Amino acid sequence: MKLSKPVRVEIKLAQPIQSPDQAEAVLDRVFFPGTEAPKHAYLEFRRSDFAANEHAYRFNEGAVKVPRAIFTPEPAYSEEARRERFQGIVVLNVVVDKAGNISRIKLVRSLGHGLDQKAMEKVSIWHFDPGTHNGEPVAIEMNIEVSFRLY
Repeated sequence: MKLSKPVRVEIKLAQPIQSPDQAEAVLDRVFFPGTEAPKHAYLEFRRSDFAANEHAYRFNEGAVKVPRAIFTPEPAYSEEARRERFQGIVVLNVVVDKAGNISRIKLVRSLGHGLDQKAMEKVSIWHFDPGTHNGEPVAIEMNIEVSFRLY
């Protein structure tokens, strides 16, 4: 994941780390929890890494027609981004299922400042007329750009 700014991660522990091996183990548990960990234990942008993947067509594959958005509420600005007058575009890779719902979201381009989370939360409730392949509804994988602008 490419970030436009450095990200500071703070991990509060009950006791101090005594060795580099302990530090590595802690970082692995935070950033790469095992498959036995509940979904909420994963960082938001990693949660869809382990989702069941049904076949999803890309919109540029043959006779595929892209989904048409019918409900796309705009995400709110985070207070941090508004305070810093931060603007930009979050890019999400999504799968729109056969029913026109978002079934998977992956963060492709991050903005930080709480805007990634706002974009993912709002896009997760978007609704589409489903995409089709040879006239039949199918799951379609595509990128969505969410623009954050202060006017």
